[in-house]
Amino acid sequence: MAPGIPAVAEHELMEKLVGTYGKTIHTWHTDQDRTLPVGAPMIMMGFTKDGQLHPGLLSERDKRFNISTADIRKRRADIRVPAIVPGANAWEQGIIRQFTISSSPDSVLLKHEMKH
Repeated sequence: MAPGIPAVAEHELMEKLVGTYGKTIHTWHTDQDRTLPVGAPMIMMGFTKDGQLHPGLLSERDKRFNISTADIRKRRADIRVPAIVPGANAWEQGIIRQFTISSSPDSVLLKHEMKH
């Protein structure tokens, strides 16, 4: 959910987010009052399917924001969910991915160029 924005804008946002596998990169700290962007990049993950979030937390969220998850699902029923690319959810197999900050050029592209 994206509280505080109009329903049409929220729907468009969810149409874009559905292809992220619930992962977005944040370069800010939500607990600090600073101008954006600031901070180390962190992969943040949203819940993408039933069973990932404790039902009590979902119920508390619905009450706190005066919303209905069931109604939200109905409004989003037209959003096409893309097929999951193998390996995209490596965390489900216990594989941890993490960003590191470095001054050296260590991109995936560079690694592929060096192998060929």
